[in-house]
Amino acid sequence: MRKGILSLTMILLPTCCFSQSTLNVTKEQIKTANLIFIEHESMQQQIPLLENKITNLELINKSWERTDSIRIINEEVLTKKNKKLSKQTKLLSAVAILAIIWSVIK
Repeated sequence: MRKGILSLTMILLPTCCFSQSTLNVTKEQIKTANLIFIEHESMQQQIPLLENKITNLELINKSWERTDSIRIINEEVLTKKNKKLSKQTKLLSAVAILAIIWSVIK
């Protein structure tokens, strides 16, 4: 609201200072002042909505960060288990081959 009043004052001040007895405001100055007031009013409505949107997006980002960290931990655990199982599979394969060779030799 202050910016609108300040802008209107800046527009009208030269006219008022030039002639104190009559106030000459052109149609263009009135249109400009009206546009300033309209824009200011729309900005006052948009700013809280944008701030609310930013807050919601920040909350979503925090949620995704938490989800990603859990997923990364789970992937690490699964990778370790997979490597362990791979080693056990290789060991069992070697033991099975040795057992077959042993039974053939006997």
